[in-house]
Amino acid sequence: MKAITRFTLLLLAAIIISGGIFISCDSTSEAEQVKEDFETLGEDISDLVEKERDQLVANLEETRDDIDDQIAVLKDDWQEASIDARAALNEDITQLEAWAEEIDTQIDQSTKAASENWRAFADATKEKVQEIDQKMEDLFTDNNS
Repeated sequence: MKAITRFTLLLLAAIIISGGIFISCDSTSEAEQVKEDFETLGEDISDLVEKERDQLVANLEETRDDIDDQIAVLKDDWQEASIDARAALNEDITQLEAWAEEIDTQIDQSTKAASENWRAFADATKEKVQEIDQKMEDLFTDNNS
């Protein structure tokens, strides 16, 4: 009976140890899978941030192009304008050039913005673009009236 008991205990110990190894391997693979999932999630977030950053820069560049186009139109108008009208056109051109510098600054900062600060930067930049777009619309609506 002692022999059976010893054999049973060894068998039981072997089952417990092999079960522990199996569970340990399973936990390790689960831990590895979780780690891989987090790495994939991090890559996905990074890709999303990069795409959003690229879209924001494209919008900024489009706004910058619109400003440049308006400056070109005003400079053409300036050639044919009276002396009084030239003063007003110069003010408008100066304002547009200042906005162009603001946009250039936003473009430069967008490439330097860290991921953790990206959301705040993106929101502030979108607000700045909307503000400049509205001011440009107001400026040219007032001038065309």
